[in-house]
Amino acid sequence: MSTDQATAEAARTNAEDQARHPLVRAAADIADRAHRGQVDKLGKAYIDHPATVAATLTSQGHPAPVIAAGWLHDVVEDTDWTLGDLAAELSGAGTPDQVADTLRLVALLTHQRGEPRVDYYLRIATSEQAVTVKAADIAHNTSPERMDALDERTRERLTAKYRAARTALGLALTD
Repeated sequence: MSTDQATAEAARTNAEDQARHPLVRAAADIADRAHRGQVDKLGKAYIDHPATVAATLTSQGHPAPVIAAGWLHDVVEDTDWTLGDLAAELSGAGTPDQVADTLRLVALLTHQRGEPRVDYYLRIATSEQAVTVKAADIAHNTSPERMDALDERTRERLTAKYRAARTALGLALTD
């Protein structure tokens, strides 16, 4: 086996281990319950979005708290769940530090009602891991198959919103 093959195999094994991590499994379960019955702008089950974000983060080799935050990044913002609810549900699913890291990331990624977008992006930018989760979120939200299915007005609005987010977070512009 070549060095490249060994590295690729190690990465695959690590990604599989992270996907099976109790913290990641607990986060997936919470996201599924919290988003049950919700649909996205395309009429698809909303849970597909955090599942895709988490899968992207897993494939990139991120640790369990980052992947868990991928699953949970919209829970507090888009449902009646609170950070306290998440803390109670995640207790014991990982080490106390892993749970705390996940909750910190979810707090950073949660846009507060009435909060100026610039303040929201500045808060996310304080954490490289939060930027990583937001980048995966934006990548899925702006994927061609999703954007092409939207009406022109919605597509233009979201294109401007995500362009501003990418700029504020120092991410590459893709459009």
